[in-house]
Amino acid sequence: ENTPWAPFISGEEWGLAQWLMSSGLSQSEINKYLKLDMVSPANVQAQNRPELSFKDKQTLLNNIDSLPRGPGWQCKTFEATGHECDEEGKEHVEVFELWKRDPIECIRELLSNPSFSCHMKYKPERRYEDEWMKKPILSEM
Repeated sequence: ENTPWAPFISGEEWGLAQWLMSSGLSQSEINKYLKLDMVSPANVQAQNRPELSFKDKQTLLNNIDSLPRGPGWQCKTFEATGHECDEEGKEHVEVFELWKRDPIECIRELLSNPSFSCHMKYKPERRYEDEWMKKPILSEM
């Protein structure tokens, strides 16, 4: 399905899925919630709402796994030596992680994503502050 909320049915279901995943609830607590009468298929149909596309946390995770991923993440580790010394007189060394994505792959993903096609501009355009087109907006973008 090619809806803005796919693989979820609606924005309401997307919001529920987002809340369930960020709530800190355990898998068994999420499963208990999804078995409550208020979200059961019979009750949902009585309220003229579509049934949830997920029945438990595993099917919710399967829906999430089916979402587009975009370019992969890469991690690079750096060591920095400080000016302070530890108890043994050695300079303190701290390890840092830099998480990054390939910017070319990110641009390729954005340009090839049909969701953004109506927002893409490939040539300069003139914009004005007023409806009579007397005051142009000047900027670098």
